[in-house]
Amino acid sequence: MPAPRDLRCGLTVEIGDVAMVVRAADLERARAMAPVVAELPPERRDPLVEVEYTATATPVPSRPPDEIHGPLCLWHEGTVLRLSYADGRVTAAATATSIRAGGDGVDLADAWRFVFHYALAHVLALHGRYLLHAGAIATDGGALIVTGASGSGKSTLVLAALDAGWSALSDDLVAVRPGETGPEACGIAKPFRVPSELLATTDRTAGGRPASRDRSQVRGHEWKPGWVRVRSVVAVGHNDSPHAALTPVRATEAVELAVAAFIAMGDPSQLRPYLPIATGIGKHGGYRIRHGNDPSTRLLEAAGALAALGAP
Repeated sequence: MPAPRDLRCGLTVEIGDVAMVVRAADLERARAMAPVVAELPPERRDPLVEVEYTATATPVPSRPPDEIHGPLCLWHEGTVLRLSYADGRVTAAATATSIRAGGDGVDLADAWRFVFHYALAHVLALHGRYLLHAGAIATDGGALIVTGASGSGKSTLVLAALDAGWSALSDDLVAVRPGETGPEACGIAKPFRVPSELLATTDRTAGGRPASRDRSQVRGHEWKPGWVRVRSVVAVGHNDSPHAALTPVRATEAVELAVAAFIAMGDPSQLRPYLPIATGIGKHGGYRIRHGNDPSTRLLEAAGALAALGAP
């Protein structure tokens, strides 16, 4: 994890092949930002985007928001996205060249996680990359985009894939873009956290303190860097039996899964250019994997379901 002093000075990292400099105005905000940027690879190119977290809130519109996601409100103003967290205690503005967030009076780390991911989705889309709330695992045949709501088992499937010898791009955030032979995916590196009960069934160990009461950070993994051609999409969920279930889905449903994973889908100006990519992701159909309900065998069951999709 980067030291807070690094973020005070400005740390240049690569996100979706876009160079960004990340900076905090003080140590408190540096500590809040650090877990989110902990595993982003350093970048030597000149940054195209400046990311800053300060104590000063930015203005937001007085009109009703265009989107509401829990404590977060969003306003779309062409190439500018404005955000407000916790009734305006932390606000932000995102453009093609900057993310500027500021405010006080709340848990600054929680505020940063909410604001940054939506702001990042907006910025990346303006650079031709589209951010998905998804994981991705890779085979010789290409990447499988792993979709599902929080708690659906994306990280579980990624851990099962790693244990079975697959490569993984990410467990939670993936950027996609058009490629010469179809959509390509690039993982957004971040700390890998899984249900703590699964660590007893794998050789991997927890790193540092538990991330929360029921999730722990996994040590002993490497995210696959670079862009990988997308093969298909896999939606994950939970089963009522100890066994994992694998079922195919038609192309129309696979495209819907890819669309639903797009973080900026509430902005029509960004959804329109993403739709052809989503169509490319799902055009050959996809799969659903439902995890078994027995923690002691869940990873093995998930690995068995993955084996039916091909060798790693």
